[in-house]
Amino acid sequence: MAPPLYFLPGVTIDQLVVVDGADRQRFSRPQLERFRLLETFGDIDDLRSAAALVEIPGAGPGGQSGVLLSALPGGRPLLRFGYREQAQRWRQASLDPPLWIGVDREYPPTPADLARAGRPIEGYDCTLGDGRRWHVPVVRSPLRGTHLPRAVGYEPDGQLTLRLLDAWQPLWDRSEALWDMAYGDDPDRAEMTFAEIFEHCVALLAVNYRVDRYAATLLGLVTTDTWQEIFHAALDVPLVRDQLSAQKKTSDS
Repeated sequence: MAPPLYFLPGVTIDQLVVVDGADRQRFSRPQLERFRLLETFGDIDDLRSAAALVEIPGAGPGGQSGVLLSALPGGRPLLRFGYREQAQRWRQASLDPPLWIGVDREYPPTPADLARAGRPIEGYDCTLGDGRRWHVPVVRSPLRGTHLPRAVGYEPDGQLTLRLLDAWQPLWDRSEALWDMAYGDDPDRAEMTFAEIFEHCVALLAVNYRVDRYAATLLGLVTTDTWQEIFHAALDVPLVRDQLSAQKKTSDS
């Protein structure tokens, strides 16, 4: 297992880790927010079983001391953990605050290395820029609504409803722009910059994987050839195409 390694220069473990009332070690949310890593590591409940971190007292990436950290895929130990400059490929991911991300040259990260715990949200397998297959969830579908988790319950009038869980509302709201691009009839709402496209793709990949802008950039996941496949998977376009094709065959027969 060789997921990406993150190096936070000038940070100590005491600054990065807090201990709660249950004697569990967690990442400091303000520190994660500062480095834009909250979505990547914010769901880890206990660092001792789900993450690896160590202080690099000498010269780490960029020549500074700091903290090296990584998530443990499925709680399993990493193949090798530590700063090994010659065996790793490093990239400075952010200037302010300074942040580095690296991968093992011999064991580059696979989707399994970045998979979040639990059952993935259903969708489609897409071949991304690294040549590997990544599972992109169906967020909005004209035929199936969504595959995002919903709460089942009754309204006061006795009608059964499916309500999107609050945690997924931001992603649902984000997907409206993708919907307008694929299914809308307003050309002004069908335009999007590559910066917007990239951020949407990362948000979709982050549902099932610990993928952020830093990992997506280093691994080259989002390309001019792959972003559309990611969007189509999130919008259930393959099923819509199959339905239209089946209807056409029926009408032609």
